Amino acid sequence: MGGYSHLPPSDGDGASQDTPYSAIPSETFDSPVGHLPPKQLTTRGRRRDIILHSLVAAGACVVSILAIMYGVLVYGGSGRDLGFEDLCESEMASDIEKAFIIDIRIARGLNFAQAKLIDLLWDIIIGQGGRALHAWILYRYVVPDTLSRIMEVSAVPYRYYTNLTFSTVSLFSLWELCKMIFRCPQWRTVLSTVWLLLAIFYALASGPFWGAVTGYIAPSTRMYYLDDGTLAALDSPELSMCWVLDGERLGWDSDHIELGPTLHEIYQAMDAEWYYETPEVWRTLGRYSDFLAVNTSQGFKDVYAYARGIRAIQAYLDYPEALSSYYDTYLDGEPISETIDMKEDLQIWDSRYLPYIYEPMGAPSGLPTTLKGWGFKVISKTLEYDADEPMGFDYTIESYNTTFILNRTILLDDGVVPYNSTFIYNNKTFELQAPFLDIGRGCKHHRDFFSSLGNCVCYRGQPLPEEFFVRYKLRCVQREGYVWGFSAVLALIGLCLEAAWVIGCWGLWVDAQVNSQLVKFRRGGGGDVRTSLDLAESVKRDLGANTCAYSDAELSKEMDKCEPVGYSVEDRGGASHIVLVPARIQTRVKVQSGRLYGGSL
Repeated sequence: MGGYSHLPPSDGDGASQDTPYSAIPSETFDSPVGHLPPKQLTTRGRRRDIILHSLVAAGACVVSILAIMYGVLVYGGSGRDLGFEDLCESEMASDIEKAFIIDIRIARGLNFAQAKLIDLLWDIIIGQGGRALHAWILYRYVVPDTLSRIMEVSAVPYRYYTNLTFSTVSLFSLWELCKMIFRCPQWRTVLSTVWLLLAIFYALASGPFWGAVTGYIAPSTRMYYLDDGTLAALDSPELSMCWVLDGERLGWDSDHIELGPTLHEIYQAMDAEWYYETPEVWRTLGRYSDFLAVNTSQGFKDVYAYARGIRAIQAYLDYPEALSSYYDTYLDGEPISETIDMKEDLQIWDSRYLPYIYEPMGAPSGLPTTLKGWGFKVISKTLEYDADEPMGFDYTIESYNTTFILNRTILLDDGVVPYNSTFIYNNKTFELQAPFLDIGRGCKHHRDFFSSLGNCVCYRGQPLPEEFFVRYKLRCVQREGYVWGFSAVLALIGLCLEAAWVIGCWGLWVDAQVNSQLVKFRRGGGGDVRTSLDLAESVKRDLGANTCAYSDAELSKEMDKCEPVGYSVEDRGGASHIVLVPARIQTRVKVQSGRLYGGSL
């Protein structure tokens, strides 16, 4: 640093002509109540403070970490909404936009004023209040103790010292820290400075960040454009589950459309608490609702039972393909001349609508010529539980033993099951040669959306193409009212940052408690009065006693010319004196128990 000299007395035109201070008789001043005597420094209470503050920091970390774990577990899937609201917006958004979508919705059915008020209160209490709390922790505990630790082993410029002490959480402090990184001669000091930089930056940014975590939006309904240009929601009564039967195989004049329950009826049958407005209709139905799903026309239930038989064979003969292709499973195994009973192996298999099934343990490596298994048929009464029936057995559908014979001449294709079958429809039995009847003829089975059993979806009685459910036809139509909540991604990031901030600041603070002589003996450099006294003594030594007439800008300019300062201990008439000294005469601080510390300006 450049040299410096004491400031001369100011004798300008505006200089005071009053009687010099030294010429005023001392008896004109009030006598002080009493001068403070020198005192010994002690570590009494230090362990208690470390334990207490560490418990508080640990509690904050545990809360953040538990919240992070809960968020990862609960909101890690595609439906992360606490209220099971429609997440249509997330499907329409880009990857960057998804981070800001309000997908944890806390308050619903709000008007605009209510939503705005809640968001404003959050910004004031959590956003700005949280920023004030971060700033207070840095100002009161972390920065002063860390600064004492740094200044015991190295010297810092006056501006660095004053900004970090009096303007702890500010852009001025950030700038001084950035400059100090390249001035520090010791790597420990560099690490402390870097973390102070990050901690203060987060304290400044925490208010706006946590304000951005929340928001209020108008909820939306998932709707799709139909071929006639109209929009239909998935719970529309004009949409229904259906089968399209190959009429030629059954001896009919044309294909037959068998309508099932409307999607509106299915949604109404669901428990409102577990309502998802997503296209995965059947996956959201619990085991209890199998009966509701087929509680419709006799013909629809008959096809449903037949579809379960198809699914059983597909899953048994080619589990990996059935798991990914569902009804469109391609059975391309080589024929094997064996008779295999699949009933025992399928005893643990869930043949419901769910596409995720247990893998058979003894499945053959090809297509057996004779396959013993189950057929399914609808009965008019509810069966009692039977331990011999396969798991997932629907109590309105009865299983019966049957034998399937392979037809080697069948041209294999997606969804083709090359075995003979028995189709019971409206109390009439059709003995069909291989392959199984096509129950989704001429329509796509929407396997990624609805069912593993080959359902079609009909609109006003006619099957819809698969393109009905593609993204470019999806529209998010706003509903009335507003919802208020959080962005799961931003909240998770914020909790991670909070945990890291607490751990880092606690580490700096503990390092000062253990390694700083002044902090260890409970004489840190923090506090307005303590800092003012240390600074005043050092400035008087460097700039002299004629400082009263100079402006802050003039004093700051002169102080920038001074050498960096650090803490040192000097002996003064039998009592040691803790003082800021220039770097050239600084010595490592060593506080001794039982010794008096005092001295004055």
